[in-house]
Amino acid sequence: MVVLSVCPGGSADQTCFADGARTITFTSPYLGDSQLIYGEICEDPSEHIAKVSGSSTGVVCRAAVARKRQILTASPAILAIDPSACGAINTHGNGDITASGGSVQVNSKFATALTQEGSGSELISYSDIISDECICVTGGAEFEHPGKAQPELNTGAPPVPDP
Repeated sequence: MVVLSVCPGGSADQTCFADGARTITFTSPYLGDSQLIYGEICEDPSEHIAKVSGSSTGVVCRAAVARKRQILTASPAILAIDPSACGAINTHGNGDITASGGSVQVNSKFATALTQEGSGSELISYSDIISDECICVTGGAEFEHPGKAQPELNTGAPPVPDP
């Protein structure tokens, strides 16, 4: 794969790559929003189709738009710092934990660094700033009811330094 010095569209907001008959273009900001990334992959399948059918069809493209989202925050609302704790954070029964104002970060590398038992317990990260919403675990998590974590768990996350 080769990085192109100039994209076919010529926009300064674009980064382009070429790989044979395939081009990949990323545009950010997209539609004036610095949080949006537009990606497009175009390929001339004529080589492949011509070999099979004897005709060519022109360029085929596929595109998608993604929103940038910071996974970890600089200052989590709840931070379990012990790198070897089993069940560093554990909810069970009707014990809800709501981190309003930031993420939940568990630095433990243990397979059960974060556990949830019982249908009544919930773990929720809530913030007015969407990038601060994260339930991040360096190790693993065992949730009896995965739907009781909001937003979805992010395991394998890098640890956050002790403030």
